[in-house]
Amino acid sequence: MFGRQWYVSLCGGMVYVLLMVSVGSGKVIYVDAGAGLGGDGTSWPTAYKYLQDALYEPPAYGDEI
Repeated sequence: MFGRQWYVSLCGGMVYVLLMVSVGSGKVIYVDAGAGLGGDGTSWPTAYKYLQDALYEPPAYGDEI
């Protein structure tokens, strides 16, 4: 009923939508020079003290530091 071109277009569109959803799933990693030691970077109260600590584990695509 539908041709191959329609199928390829549909699949391409689905891949595009999935990529857009995954791009929006980044997280923010917080760094504050005035923070105490031992933070995990998930919020301002638990921010990393040093940028090197935030970069120790490479951020995933879409993350912000």
